[in-house]
Amino acid sequence: MPVGRGGSFPQSRPAFNPTEYNTYGAGSSLDIAYKTDETGTWRKNFNIHDHLGNVRAIIRLRDTAEILAQYDYAPFGDVLWSSGTDNRLGFIGKEKDNESSLGDFGVRKYDDGIGRFCQVEPLWESFPGLSPYVYSANNPISFLDKDGMAIQAVTEEQQQIVKGMVDENDRQFISFNEEGFVELSKHVAPFSSKIVGEELDSFTALQYLV
Repeated sequence: MPVGRGGSFPQSRPAFNPTEYNTYGAGSSLDIAYKTDETGTWRKNFNIHDHLGNVRAIIRLRDTAEILAQYDYAPFGDVLWSSGTDNRLGFIGKEKDNESSLGDFGVRKYDDGIGRFCQVEPLWESFPGLSPYVYSANNPISFLDKDGMAIQAVTEEQQQIVKGMVDENDRQFISFNEEGFVELSKHVAPFSSKIVGEELDSFTALQYLV
């Protein structure tokens, strides 16, 4: 392509400068990240998670296991203590916006300092008993709300609490998949044939039973 008097644009190539290659495990948690060490050698970094998906420690294997970082979180996600290298993944495995320091939860932004979303719940009319800004029904130890739209019951104890919200005769129709979403039995078809076989968050599903 001519430019000016006989000049031309220099030929260019796309530049790739990867910082890590990721391997994900069950529940979409980042288990292994391939990163370069101080010598430029690619190494496996293993992320150790708790039941919520928080990265609590990062371990690198050389001749022996080396702890690169450790993190402790408050119930709603604020970092109480950390050591070692920074990790781009924070509370429940979510990234933070560097400018606002808010968690990127997809549908909404999250402030772990106050334990609230910064935008109104898109389905707020379905949950009149909850604040439209509340995170995980105000129970962050047992519930997850990874995208700001659907709540997951991640512990067996919390799943029993969810079942306890409906009539005893209807509890037999409720089960949970591996990720903690409610699955309604086919026997619930009279309530809404549309939802049978779909993954629903706990509170949406209960609307068809209460």
